[in-house]
Amino acid sequence: MGPYSILPLPSNPLDIGPCKNLFEAEKRSGLEPIKKKEPVSLKLIKSIFNKNAHDTPTLKDLRFADMCVLSFVGFFRANEFRNNRLCNITVFSVYITIRLPESKRDVYREGQDAFIHKSGNFTCPLSVVVKIFRWC
Repeated sequence: MGPYSILPLPSNPLDIGPCKNLFEAEKRSGLEPIKKKEPVSLKLIKSIFNKNAHDTPTLKDLRFADMCVLSFVGFFRANEFRNNRLCNITVFSVYITIRLPESKRDVYREGQDAFIHKSGNFTCPLSVVVKIFRWC
């Protein structure tokens, strides 16, 4: 019997299994519910593009707009696009190819090519890539 025990018992009655489970459940019940992220919408991509690829953009603005549009259109993960370089992009007349040296979807770790077609819209990633190549 401990010095601060209320009941004259050799051990604490709350140390038994069901009481411990109730105590642990109560600790977990105070956690906030899981909040899932909202998916990126086309409206958001267009607003980013309008803000950054205006009439006289800087190279930084063009690269950010292109990164957002390409990652949206090409379904790139953040790591895949962050590790990519300008030398991995090949521009053709109606499409561009982007070489991904590493990808989560690449089972054999050989690298993958992503093909993005020219859309003709004002958010066309091909036109922004061409502007970036001219700038560099």
